[in-house]
Amino acid sequence: TIATVTATLTLNAGTTNTITIANPSGWAPDIDRITVATGTAPPPTGSYEAEATGNALAGGAVVASCTGCSGGAKVGYLGNGATLKLTGIDGGTGGTRTITVSYTSAEARTFTIAANNGTPTTVNAPATTDWNTIATVTATLTLNAGTTNTITIANPSGWAPDIDRVVIS
Repeated sequence: TIATVTATLTLNAGTTNTITIANPSGWAPDIDRITVATGTAPPPTGSYEAEATGNALAGGAVVASCTGCSGGAKVGYLGNGATLKLTGIDGGTGGTRTITVSYTSAEARTFTIAANNGTPTTVNAPATTDWNTIATVTATLTLNAGTTNTITIANPSGWAPDIDRVVIS
């Protein structure tokens, strides 16, 4: 069973920060993921696992195990007609949001990402070390207020990377 706790930390600008989780007097809990919120208020949304129940897989997309992925699984075989539609995305009060996509792909690929069946944006995903090593890319999408947003990931002209999760900020 997953639980969530919140801590306030001071981080440096950029991507050189290290967060250490430990318990000097005993065992620490198992950690599933860490989500970093920027600014003074938490983001209106959070992290959405690609393999979560309720997401729609179409055209041959499948859930596969992944040792490096946050939920232990990813969605693969995307592109060439296969799609992943994440549902129940919280857009907060609505507006432009940064979408961070965690993916794995042993070769450079592209994918499209769209909110609420809108115009897709093409994103380049550089190759990762292997099919279990995670990298991230970002895109900007406009979301509606509330939790009825959908995000669709596809590639109409080739294979897309495997998707681990999407984080909205």
